[in-house]
Amino acid sequence: TYSWTPIAELDNPAKQSPIFTTAVPDKTERFVVTLTDRNNCTAIDSVDVYVTPDVTITSLTADDDVIGTCNTAQLTSVVTGGEEIGGGGYYYSWSPSTGLSSATIPNPVANPVNTTTYTLTVTDENGCTDQEVITITVVPALTVTSTPDDYIIGECNSANITTIVAGGEPDHL
Repeated sequence: TYSWTPIAELDNPAKQSPIFTTAVPDKTERFVVTLTDRNNCTAIDSVDVYVTPDVTITSLTADDDVIGTCNTAQLTSVVTGGEEIGGGGYYYSWSPSTGLSSATIPNPVANPVNTTTYTLTVTDENGCTDQEVITITVVPALTVTSTPDDYIIGECNSANITTIVAGGEPDHL
């Protein structure tokens, strides 16, 4: 027979391979199994299982979330918890991928043609996921038009030049 402890966190402490059902993050849990055969001989073993906190995108930012048609935004994600994949890190998936330097890295450069809301999905080694969104607003191209009120002037008068600015980022002046 098998006898596992602690029993409260296992689906069936009397089977050969029980399932650990109650996980407390940032805790190492030691499970002890006692095996007893027909002759009442026993063998004991133990195993430690570390429970990581859930994978979490703790920060998703852009160095500029309002861009014109002539610049880009560096997206930056910070991820904690979960179980990192072999070699370190997590699986990253950005959607849509349009306008991104890569859809599978943590910190792509965004250069969308139109305002776009990107969804980042991060997956750890166990298939656990977290999602966050960020919107990059694209403003119309910066234009400037200058017009004098008089195209031909003499030495004794002046011309007022009117300049009209459109598009671009709001703080262009």
